[in-house]
Amino acid sequence: MEFPGVGTGVCRRKFRPRILTAGAWRKPEAARGRRRRPPALSGVVITVFKKIMKKSGSLFVVSGPSGVGKSTLVERVRRRMPELAFSISCTTRPPRGGEINGREYYFLSQEEFEERSRRGEFIEEARIFTNRYGTLREEVVRRMDSGVPVLLDIDVQGARQIRAAAAADARLAAAVVMVMIAPPSLDTVERRLRGRGTDSDGQIALRLAAVRGELANFRLYDYVVVNDDLDTAAAELESVFRAAALRTALIDGGLFND
Repeated sequence: MEFPGVGTGVCRRKFRPRILTAGAWRKPEAARGRRRRPPALSGVVITVFKKIMKKSGSLFVVSGPSGVGKSTLVERVRRRMPELAFSISCTTRPPRGGEINGREYYFLSQEEFEERSRRGEFIEEARIFTNRYGTLREEVVRRMDSGVPVLLDIDVQGARQIRAAAAADARLAAAVVMVMIAPPSLDTVERRLRGRGTDSDGQIALRLAAVRGELANFRLYDYVVVNDDLDTAAAELESVFRAAALRTALIDGGLFND
């Protein structure tokens, strides 16, 4: 390889490229196998400045009515994005077979749940039949502050409470991204519900009415992902999560912190 010299004449010194790694010179792949001593770096000082950007984690809120395949979709994305922390909710219902306190849920008594609710410890809570469910604010904020993205799988009622909390908290507002999982049609939901074989016609009619009610709240959310094809829906949901993690609103302070 030839390089023009400065002034008169031409520099014809052969140039053998090296790749700089941490503390050493390494030959390119094509040049390996020939044993040569690395060139001396006499008088050359190489300084590497490590610029660290401090970012908060996103808070991803995912909702979807019964029968849209939300749980399967979320699990598919979580396998692709292991960095997502799935928030553990509190509940007053008793543990079911195989469930462990602190893994599936934090199982609380009615009295303890009520006391925590009175102290404002829940970022969202809901009553479903005779049981109560809630997400601890500290559980979410602690992870977000450490830069970990948090995923909440909650219903429309809980999502509305998250939106209200974000309106009163600038840091939370910067972190929240809300996604509704929708079916391609109500007929698809009905087929899925009947395919389960667990509900009567009357129960299915009630569930379909509930689905219509939940889907009517779609403008509460930032994104709608239609779960028609699982692979396509998973790719779209993952794209939302990955793009949201790059938002400038999550950067604390300057772009580079020396």
